[in-house]
Amino acid sequence: DAIDLREFLPKPIKYKVRLEIPEGKGAVLRNLGQIESSSENGDVFEIIFSDPEIALQEILRNGKDVRVIEPDSLRNALRIHLENLSNV
Repeated sequence: DAIDLREFLPKPIKYKVRLEIPEGKGAVLRNLGQIESSSENGDVFEIIFSDPEIALQEILRNGKDVRVIEPDSLRNALRIHLENLSNV
């Protein structure tokens, strides 16, 4: 049974995401957003997407290199997606 991840994500017109990206990683995501702060773990970026599904796909392309800070709904959808992959 496939899970439709869209049910876990809200549908705002502008979908603001905060991500932590390690230095030297996530070049495409870095180019999409504005840096907010830096730490030893990486840089925090705010990125505006038009759709939460696009945000999810972009983050999945970067694998373990990206940590979702917010929104919680995106972090939860990502966790569910990865759990489903591990059960295949």
